[in-house]
Amino acid sequence: MANAAGEYLVFSDALTADCMLHRGRSRRIANTHPTRAIRVVLIAYTGKTRAQGDSEFILDPKTEPKPLGCDSVSGLARRWEIVHARFVSPARR
Repeated sequence: MANAAGEYLVFSDALTADCMLHRGRSRRIANTHPTRAIRVVLIAYTGKTRAQGDSEFILDPKTEPKPLGCDSVSGLARRWEIVHARFVSPARR
């Protein structure tokens, strides 16, 4: 991600009962900026297949990571890529 807002986005994993059934972990994304919200657009892939549509979220600062889903489904790896990220002002939410 080659923009200022993207520098503050981090992916992480967590153990959850739902994902453990699929032998995977819950994939999450968080905004690490101390004061500014970020609008992020993600695309998901299962194996080599792109999911239909994009996911769009506003990630507020100092909040828990946003769960995206399990990183493994039916034996296939699942991943997310950031398409676009930008800072948003409170008035443009």
